[in-house]
Amino acid sequence: MATTDTGIANLALARIGGKQITSLTADTTREDRLCNALYADTLDELLIQADWNFARHIYDLAETVDLVEIDEYTYVYDLPVSPVPLMWRYSSVKLKDDETDDLDWQLIGNYIYSDTLDLRLVATTRVSVVTDMPVYFQSALASALALKLFIPLVADLRKYQIISTTLGADISTAIFRNQDENPDRNNPSALLWDRAR
Repeated sequence: MATTDTGIANLALARIGGKQITSLTADTTREDRLCNALYADTLDELLIQADWNFARHIYDLAETVDLVEIDEYTYVYDLPVSPVPLMWRYSSVKLKDDETDDLDWQLIGNYIYSDTLDLRLVATTRVSVVTDMPVYFQSALASALALKLFIPLVADLRKYQIISTTLGADISTAIFRNQDENPDRNNPSALLWDRAR
């Protein structure tokens, strides 16, 4: 489908009958400025709407070497910085018999506190390279951006109600397709096994 963020923006503009742009960084037309202003936030908002398979990352955390005061938890871990976590999904740890268990943990400042040694956290990360996104996500991103562009560019509330139903369905379809790719995504054992392969 699209290979660049400009391609996604042009898909969004095409869905609402807008004029095509040459670059997200251009500042010559109203479409340029709106796409540039809305694209990154729209991407992040869509990424945190679901546990997208392509944006999921498992962090094997390292205990901090900093001197940090611990009150109610036993261990303190450094907050991962790469890839950038957008939203923490759940935690799990491998137990002695290769099963996993959900754990209690808390994010405070730049540290993660827990009573568990060898803590693993699962997060949705920021994916900004369009070719790393599946086609159904690209389509959903174009629809989400089109919804944001519609009012300032078209300014017809009656048409917005109609188009929001259609474009909203595109986003819902992408979420369902993502779930179909990995039906056990809420099972930490299956998730950790898939990542280990």
